[in-house]
Amino acid sequence: MFALHDQKPTMSQEENQLKILRQKIECLVVNDVVDDFRDELINCLKVANRPQQTINLARSVVEKLTKRVLTDIGKKPPDMLDPCIRMLEKPEVMSRGLVSQQIISLLHTARIWGNKATHGDMRVKPTLDTVVWLLGIVIEVVEWYFTDFERGPKISPLYKDLTQEDNLNWQNYLNYLSEINFHEASELFKQLDQMVDTGVSFVFLLQESCSMCGDLCIVKLKKFLAEKTKIQHHIKRPYLIDFSRFIPEPTPYDLLNHLAKEVSKTHYQDLGKSPQILVEKICHSLRNSDVVFFELKNVHFLKTEQSTILKWFIEEFWKIVESELLKISEHYSYIKFICVITTDEYQLQFENPKLTQLPLETWQKDEIAEWLKAYSIVPKKEAEKLASTIYGSSARGIPQMVREQLHSHLPTYK
Repeated sequence: MFALHDQKPTMSQEENQLKILRQKIECLVVNDVVDDFRDELINCLKVANRPQQTINLARSVVEKLTKRVLTDIGKKPPDMLDPCIRMLEKPEVMSRGLVSQQIISLLHTARIWGNKATHGDMRVKPTLDTVVWLLGIVIEVVEWYFTDFERGPKISPLYKDLTQEDNLNWQNYLNYLSEINFHEASELFKQLDQMVDTGVSFVFLLQESCSMCGDLCIVKLKKFLAEKTKIQHHIKRPYLIDFSRFIPEPTPYDLLNHLAKEVSKTHYQDLGKSPQILVEKICHSLRNSDVVFFELKNVHFLKTEQSTILKWFIEEFWKIVESELLKISEHYSYIKFICVITTDEYQLQFENPKLTQLPLETWQKDEIAEWLKAYSIVPKKEAEKLASTIYGSSARGIPQMVREQLHSHLPTYK
């Protein structure tokens, strides 16, 4: 899953990532319900050298947890994971705000990978890095259920060696983690600072997004937009399209109706005039300095339809966006339409001159050290030493590995 550029991680580095996960799982508090999940997560790690089997076990953990969520909200869970998640997505459940769209997306990710592993349909051979990534997702869902879920156990602290204050500190660190690098991408953001009455539209591409922390680059982009607007910043409702959730692969028609559902709960019958109508509805409420933000996430899940989907979105849908932007700019100023396309692959299967690639760099040792000095409570002398340790254990600064190392080390500093 993680693309490691010029240097592949040695076995000791991979084992170190698994060791960090094991330490975290073993630190879960003693509790009858928590104990069951701790044991199952440990079982996942025991077969980590057989990634496909680990993915199967991880899916079972998610299925068990999803059924507990349904039971806790008074619903009888179906036998299989897929209908369980669909039940959580029903309007009567979503409208109550008990399970966020982010958690639903994580559940779908575990389901999709688990299904492919179960049926031997893994087109991309899973590795130890895949295991670390997927178990990280499962642990995030487990943490949500036991600490944040309104109908859940509400256990705090969840970890024996992490106090509630420590967990809050890590969340604070996350708010500033995007400051650690993204220098080249930030230079490209400056193109958005063209404060022209005709508005600005850009389609950005983030490749190797998972291993290179593309999500933090998006955070950096949104911060930039917030700083550069002339009046109070206002990003309109972000339009997220996560291709990991589409089974089978979507067509342009499916994509259009997914957007339509987000905008106006409308269902279109064809691709004729419908895109024009949809964009007009989006533009109808725009005013000075508004930003419309699209994210096309996980396009690597599109195996056969990637070129078709992206070609339609950029060459047809986005062309309409640009046309409507010119029209609305006759009445309002400094409006921006931004789209970010993310893929975990090194090379997108589609090229277009409208795509502006945002370069994602490895994080250097001195950058990690400076970030520790600026945003953590690590003493100055120890910051240099810790940065060196983290850099050496992260395949020379692979961002996701650095992120995990920081998560492991920082809570130990008081």
